[in-house]
Amino acid sequence: MKTLLEETIELRQQLNQIPEKSECEIKTMAMLKDWINNHLTNPNYEIIDKQSWFYVVYKNLNPTRKPIAYRADMDAVTVNNDVVRHLCGHEGHSATLAGYLVSLQDKTFDRDIYFVFQHAEENGAGGKVCASLMKEKDIEEIYAYHNIPQFETGTCLIKEKTFACSSTGLILRFIGAISHAAYPELGKNPTYAVAKVINYIEEFNKKERDYIEFATIVGSKTGNPSFGVACGDADLMVTIRSEIEDHVHQLVSEVLELSETLAKEYDLEFSHEFVDPFPMTYNTPKRVNKVIEVCNKNNIPVEILKEPFRWCEDFGQFLKQTEGSIFGLGNGINSPGLHTDEYEFNDEIMSTAWTIFEGLI
Repeated sequence: MKTLLEETIELRQQLNQIPEKSECEIKTMAMLKDWINNHLTNPNYEIIDKQSWFYVVYKNLNPTRKPIAYRADMDAVTVNNDVVRHLCGHEGHSATLAGYLVSLQDKTFDRDIYFVFQHAEENGAGGKVCASLMKEKDIEEIYAYHNIPQFETGTCLIKEKTFACSSTGLILRFIGAISHAAYPELGKNPTYAVAKVINYIEEFNKKERDYIEFATIVGSKTGNPSFGVACGDADLMVTIRSEIEDHVHQLVSEVLELSETLAKEYDLEFSHEFVDPFPMTYNTPKRVNKVIEVCNKNNIPVEILKEPFRWCEDFGQFLKQTEGSIFGLGNGINSPGLHTDEYEFNDEIMSTAWTIFEGLI
């Protein structure tokens, strides 16, 4: 007879075979809900379907403390429009949470417990939707974990305050007018405006800071490859990130102001669009200390991070609504990085996550 952990690992492996992009997690949700439903025998647990996401709740008829919550993400990485793969370990996170809640069903607790299975983490759309549950159910604290490659397997990685950066994608769109390449003065070429924005970003990134903050040019499109026609339109795609969320908004304002000024200078139409905005993920110091205490009690190694991760995590949306903490678990020193072709989730860390999660109740 298989152990619950072995069954949970099998669930993770099955989820890995049905990766779905953000806001399309239909098969993933169905598999998770069916698996949980087939393993639950305690009537105090209930699965609540919210269409694009779901949660499971353990209800105590006479709770003496406010509720606690845990969250896992379900979506996969969209490599391109045709290829979607689990390259960030979300199938491992959701399988971990499913197995964890089943592991608790023969025990009793003095508070309600919510297990949130969130959609659309990769594009930042899901967290804000699911986080409304925090106020609705008066949840006192919430926790989550993320597997972290290139760290010792099972080591708890944690940091007070900013754990992961805030960011936003920004598309700058300039529209001028094409002309014959032999008479460029008769057109309105936006390439010069784009070049000045790029120079501004390059200079911004050269400034020395004692905190993480920079902009990345992720793409550009200017005109068409027709050597007889001067460029008449241009798009510049930029990601702006910082460990200080207000600084992201400030740099966005500066880039937009510069772009609007350049559009007037070159007589261009200008518009912009925000893509995949993420808040900073701000860990409550009190809850961080609680995680560390649980790890120390269970002889789980802890590494206090000196600086935030540069990537983003929309768990920050939950932490805007209540106290809590996200922590990392090392996926293995030689584990390929997140969002790479060779990446694989390390099943060994599931039991460590269960131990920490239960200790937090």
